[in-house]
Amino acid sequence: ATSVSGVSFASWASAATQCTNPTFKTAINRPWSNTSMHRDVLSVLAAVTKTIKDNGGKESPSEYYAALLTLMSESSEKAAVAYLLKLTMSKAIQDSLLRKTFGEAAKTLIKVLSSHSSSTDSSLNKSVLTCLGKLLRAQSYDSWSTDSVRHIYRHVLRFVDSEKPSIRRSSHLAVVDILGHRT
Repeated sequence: ATSVSGVSFASWASAATQCTNPTFKTAINRPWSNTSMHRDVLSVLAAVTKTIKDNGGKESPSEYYAALLTLMSESSEKAAVAYLLKLTMSKAIQDSLLRKTFGEAAKTLIKVLSSHSSSTDSSLNKSVLTCLGKLLRAQSYDSWSTDSVRHIYRHVLRFVDSEKPSIRRSSHLAVVDILGHRT
């Protein structure tokens, strides 16, 4: 991490966001080539952390999951919210919570994906595809017989031949994650 006056950027970012949840260490410590996205991620993380703390929360992964999922439909910085939601779902949320929130989470994510599928910024779609993959992977074997689960899976499959390599790769990885878990 780059040091300015003896304080690393990671230390500064941790202090600025006041986030103590280790799930987001990657967001704070990683080198970002897109400084605008980095700024958005840190500002969203700071706002969500403040909201959780102001409401007496403990900064648990499930609190971040709920807050980010709610923010996904309201925020103008959807790419930053989706990135943080991807981190939360990938690293810290149990399958039981993903199964419990499947309907609402899938509805929110599909709405965002559908309205931004032709966006020039692929970071939003990549994160949403990963989130959908994690959501589908968590579903029980029996739930795959329902139309709702298969409908969401078809949304992920629509991107397997995307013209944008990064989106195509995210869709492929989501499918591999889903199928690899279905053993």
